[in-house]
Amino acid sequence: MPEGDTIHRLARRLVPALVGRPIARLWVRDRGEVPALCGATVIAVEAVGKHLLVGIGDAHVLHTHLGMPGRVRRTGGAAFPTWDTSAIVATPEGAVVWRSARTAVLCRRDDPAFVRALQRVGPDLLAPEVDLGDVVRRAHASSDGARPLVDVLLDQSIAAGIGNVFKSEVLFACGLAPTRALASVDPTQLRDAYALARAMLQQGVRDGHRDTVHVVDPGRLRAPGDQLWVYDRSRLPCRRCGAAIVRVALGVDRRGTYLCPVCQRDVA
Repeated sequence: MPEGDTIHRLARRLVPALVGRPIARLWVRDRGEVPALCGATVIAVEAVGKHLLVGIGDAHVLHTHLGMPGRVRRTGGAAFPTWDTSAIVATPEGAVVWRSARTAVLCRRDDPAFVRALQRVGPDLLAPEVDLGDVVRRAHASSDGARPLVDVLLDQSIAAGIGNVFKSEVLFACGLAPTRALASVDPTQLRDAYALARAMLQQGVRDGHRDTVHVVDPGRLRAPGDQLWVYDRSRLPCRRCGAAIVRVALGVDRRGTYLCPVCQRDVA
């Protein structure tokens, strides 16, 4: 599933392609062709956590969420729906095509279901200002304290933007075991974890690629391509202690989590 930095970078790329341009064709998975909005102007493309919103005219929005298999591509010519097409927004200059998106819904801005969906999204860690104290309070209000950190960090209703990559990277960098219970983590330590996640996401958007090693240790000497601490490094040596990195299916979704069994030993 794309992380928040990916969606924010995507939104930036789509702004010059869509914003201010009239719609020549709109096709959405749940509706098919939408001729009523042809000629309407795209007024905004914005990321809210992992949600990508395309504002159309004064009243409508194309609400998309890529999920795990989803992807977006631009084409300079015509685009036609295939079995995996989720949405097509075409202007006179070309088209943007969503494929295999988890969510692709055209709705009115005041649609109650759309409003509720965005209300369920926690503070976007890539927003210009984020109250991390509020994020910590939301985390503690989300469970009885027994919830493991591996699930807390991925909960988009607490804070939006962290995905599987940054979950593993943040927990390693903070020396926290993924299975550690939320209640056993000091609030300051939890705040620092979200602050680090925010810094990692910001670096990913700013530089166009992820380099969590540099975020944590800017002066570290390393080989080209050594940009992540643990993610996708199963069986390779830990960059801190040399122990073999392991991949374990953890959390309610049993998603792969990369960790160092020495640096992240649960001592709580």
